[in-house]
Amino acid sequence: EDIEVAPSQGSHFFQNITSFMIGYFTASNGQNGAFVDWPWLRGQTPLDSKKYTRHVRLDKPLVVKMNGHQHRGVIFKPGEE
Repeated sequence: EDIEVAPSQGSHFFQNITSFMIGYFTASNGQNGAFVDWPWLRGQTPLDSKKYTRHVRLDKPLVVKMNGHQHRGVIFKPGEE
């Protein structure tokens, strides 16, 4: 199933994220060039899997770069940067 989860400004968690000015990503495939590499992500071995979630741990870290002023960011897969 394709489930589109939108961040809720009414939730306590999301309110804390924004009030502490913590960066976060939302990515709707195709909007402003945003995409998630689902085939790569699905190819990672999960530590745990449920109906709608998978817990994945990588051997090497992802590199996350954000520019809050331009509302842009990128997440590099291990070894991509």
